[in-house]
Amino acid sequence: MSRVRLQDVADAAGVSRSTVSKCLNGYASIPEATRLRILRVADELGYRPNPLVSALMAQRGARRREDESPVIAVFDLWPAPWATNVGYAPCREGLESEADELGFRIEYVRVDRPDDPATTGRIRGKLRMMGVRGIIVPQVPLDACRINMDWSGFCAVAIGPSLREPDLSRVMPDHYRAMQMRFRHVRERGHRRIGFAVPEEKDERMNRRYSSAFLGCQIDLGEEDRVPLLRYPDEGADAMVEWFERHRPDCVMTQSAEARQWLEDWARREEDAVPEIELGNDSVDIHFAEVGQAAVRLLVERMHQARYFPESVLEEVCVRPTLRGESSRPG
Repeated sequence: MSRVRLQDVADAAGVSRSTVSKCLNGYASIPEATRLRILRVADELGYRPNPLVSALMAQRGARRREDESPVIAVFDLWPAPWATNVGYAPCREGLESEADELGFRIEYVRVDRPDDPATTGRIRGKLRMMGVRGIIVPQVPLDACRINMDWSGFCAVAIGPSLREPDLSRVMPDHYRAMQMRFRHVRERGHRRIGFAVPEEKDERMNRRYSSAFLGCQIDLGEEDRVPLLRYPDEGADAMVEWFERHRPDCVMTQSAEARQWLEDWARREEDAVPEIELGNDSVDIHFAEVGQAAVRLLVERMHQARYFPESVLEEVCVRPTLRGESSRPG
C-alpha cells in the first residue's frame, strides 16, 4: 500500500495542500471546523508525516514572521518565574533554541492556582483563542504537582518526573544513571565510605530516583563501607551534622549547595578537616539543554500526528548523562 501524501489529505478534505500543512503546523488562522475536518480526514486515511522533516522543510523554505509562528505554551507553576531560575537555564535555552529551529515560538504561561478549575479554565480558554495546540510542563514544585485542567484538544509533554497529574509523555535526564556514574567516579578516586545527603522535597520531586539509585549502588559493598542515606527536611543543618558525626563518610555526595555550607561551617567550629564533597553533578553532565530540545521534538511529533490528550500510549525519553567532557544521547 502506497504512503498517504499531504496532497491526498488535501484532495479528500476539499482544501489546498498549503491549508493542510498550516493545519498540521498549528496555524491559528485555520478555522476550527476546517481544522477538525482536516484532522479527521488525515486520521481516516492513515496519514503519518515525519514531524521533524516537515518542520525543518518549513523552516528552510521561509522564515515566518514571529507573530505568525505557531506557539508552544510552557506552563510555569513556580512562585518565582521558572524562566529566570539559573538552575533551569540550560533547559530553557534548549527549549527556546529548538522551538525556533523548528519554526515555533515559546510563550510562558503562569499557572498560579493549578488545582483551581476556574483558573485553569481561563488559561485553557486563552490558549484556545491563541490557537495553541502544544503545551510543555517543565519541572514543578512538590506542592503544585497536579494541574486540574481540561486537557482535551491539546498535545502535551512534561519535563522531568515531578508532574503527577495529568500523566503525560515526558523527557528527563536519566537521574538514576547519573547517580550510578557519580558513585563509581567517587569510588575510583579512592573513597570507600560514600555518603549521600538529599533534601526530602527534591528527592520526592524526582520520584526518589536519587535515593533509590544510591541504595542500589550499596548492594555490592561490604557492611563496613555502607553509609546510611540521609534525607533531610528544609531546615536540615542539625540533621546533617548529626549524621556526619555519627557515620564519618570519606566523601559526601549531595544535591544541595546549602548542605556543603553546613558541613564547612561545622568543620570551622570544630576545627576539623572539611570532608570532600561531591556537589550536584560536579563530575557528571546531565545535558539539561538537550533535555529541553528533546521535549520540543517530542511535542512537535505529537502535534504533527494529532496525538491529543489523552494518549493511549505514553513515552518516556531519558537523556543519558556522561562524565564531563563526553557526549550524550537519548537512552
